[in-house]
Amino acid sequence: MTDFFNFQYIPNIGLKPAEMLAMKELPNSTLDRMLPVFCLKPWANSKHLVSSVDRINMSVGERPWIADIARKIKEPKTERPVHDELRQLLDPRDGYSNWVEFVRELPNAIPCIQLGNDRELEGQCESLANIGRGIVLRISESVHISNLPRLIRILNIRPDVSKLVIFDLGYLKPRQYETRAIELVRYVNCVLDELGDRVPIVISNTSFPMQFVDGINETDILDRMIFNEVSKNTGYQRLIYGDWGSSRDLPGGGNGEKIPPRIDYPTQEKWIYVKDTEGDYQTAATSLIRDSGYWDEDLKIWASQMIKSTRLNGNAIHNARMCTAVRINMHLHLQTFYNEGDARFDTDDEWVDI
Repeated sequence: MTDFFNFQYIPNIGLKPAEMLAMKELPNSTLDRMLPVFCLKPWANSKHLVSSVDRINMSVGERPWIADIARKIKEPKTERPVHDELRQLLDPRDGYSNWVEFVRELPNAIPCIQLGNDRELEGQCESLANIGRGIVLRISESVHISNLPRLIRILNIRPDVSKLVIFDLGYLKPRQYETRAIELVRYVNCVLDELGDRVPIVISNTSFPMQFVDGINETDILDRMIFNEVSKNTGYQRLIYGDWGSSRDLPGGGNGEKIPPRIDYPTQEKWIYVKDTEGDYQTAATSLIRDSGYWDEDLKIWASQMIKSTRLNGNAIHNARMCTAVRINMHLHLQTFYNEGDARFDTDDEWVDI
């Protein structure tokens, strides 16, 4: 049975190459403290869902992870067996029996309750609880919040099973901050009214910027700010921070235009970025380290070493995908050790200083 209180950070990690690389390169001490959520979907051009599971296991090892099913999947140009496999997992018949049996065969996966069919909820919840790893209620944008009291009561049909509630409300724009904070306080209080203080609650959003201007710039991490606001206004000590790892896996994707060189450098409270339309990744890395005032020479993880190497030879970060992997790697590490003093410097990696 999973003790959800053991984890400091519960990020939603997308199944894209940059995110998987970022996870794979995290220190073991960081991975041990986080519990990632993976919404299953096809891995690259794979034919079967097992490829996605193999990739997840490659990134987290033998550690536990939360399993859900992605709802927003780009329409494939060519239908593959993996798409039919996903449809079968979403089949609500017999209490989502396909989903229950699929998760049962994944020894490290903690199941999310599928919310597509109200009549099958109780049976599904009972079956998932019987797997013995705990159960997760993940409320996303697509779930009508008026159903929340009923969902919480169904979640509580097995008081002997460890539970986790995740409010994962997607992209957060700055102008939505106050409204979203008020909503989340109400949702948290609803859980407390039904379950008391026995269940940890995750607050998860994504707010990484959509647009970037030239030069050295900074922007607040709204995900962390709204979490702190909800924590203050509910007084609930068992809130757990979550986000999308500084990614934003939104429908539509890019517009196909070339992305100008940029180096992103998260801190625990801000995203720093250096964009150099007229230069390259090496000049951006140089400007970040030399001129931004944020560079921390004591932080020796894969991401910081990649930025230093880029400053020296220009080869480590050479495209937008690698820039993204570096940012996600550093963001995940720093948020895992948020409010833990200098623990973020005490990694198990051995580095030869560059």
